[in-house]
Amino acid sequence: MNQVLSQRESSKQVRRERIVDCARNLIRQEGFDALNIRALAEAADVTVPTIYNLVGGKTVILELMAREMVQQLVSAHETSTTRDPIEKAEEVIAEMRAIYTADEKLSREVMLALDKLDSPLVARSSFHQPGRVVAIEDCQRALDDGLLAGKISSRILARGLTNAFAQAQHSWLLGHISLQEMENQALIGCFITLAADAKPKLHARLVEKIQRLGEGSGFLGSE
Repeated sequence: MNQVLSQRESSKQVRRERIVDCARNLIRQEGFDALNIRALAEAADVTVPTIYNLVGGKTVILELMAREMVQQLVSAHETSTTRDPIEKAEEVIAEMRAIYTADEKLSREVMLALDKLDSPLVARSSFHQPGRVVAIEDCQRALDDGLLAGKISSRILARGLTNAFAQAQHSWLLGHISLQEMENQALIGCFITLAADAKPKLHARLVEKIQRLGEGSGFLGSE
């Protein structure tokens, strides 16, 4: 009996993965707004009720894809060994850029759809919530290591860090900047946030980083 149940569950998982893979392909070709459950059922060789039973509607499919990207970022953060806040920001934001670069069309469509959909399901799995949690941890470590002064709480600093990335990401989503420019702008915003509570040695390093990034990306404009 257990073997039969295991085989059934394995078959369901295979069909779930096929449905989500087909959804990715359709989104790449036509965009998330054009994703049609009936067309998805045909592409995945399943019935419409099967999609709803095994996966769910468009919003749930979107959440699954967003959650995969979030998990990649969280995993990269967990495997990182540095406690230095500058190196940590550089590693995390570089990883985010790499995730988007690997499938830029799909990433943009998924993130744009997240911005558009007003769904409690999407809100509970907000792309930035996990980022804020790890940002708080990173700020607390920097405080414990004597790099931050502690005059601004770790929660406030973490909000500033995630907002800096969100603003750069939004510009990329709208097509105003490239992924490289998104990375540079996100780092500048994060370093400015950290500088607000940095002790002298870290503050000097942050200022140097900000200046280099600004000059290298044209962020400072022409003088």
